[in-house]
Amino acid sequence: MAPKACAGATAAIRHLKASQWERDRHQDRAARLKAVLNAAGLPLMLNETHIVPVMVGNPKKCKEASDLLLAEYGIYM
Repeated sequence: MAPKACAGATAAIRHLKASQWERDRHQDRAARLKAVLNAAGLPLMLNETHIVPVMVGNPKKCKEASDLLLAEYGIYM
């Protein structure tokens, strides 16, 4: 990792460790996302973290969803 990127990451970590507001907002956003996905009937694996695992249950459909997220939105899973 480039020194500038390391310095930026270190500064971000220090800031977030001291910022309860941003951590609370992050948790609130994750909870809201879980509620919306649950209301839409998507099968979620419930947990206490900010991670939102959506259970696909079919390997072919999972691959299709993963490919779509990467191609359309640049999201790598």
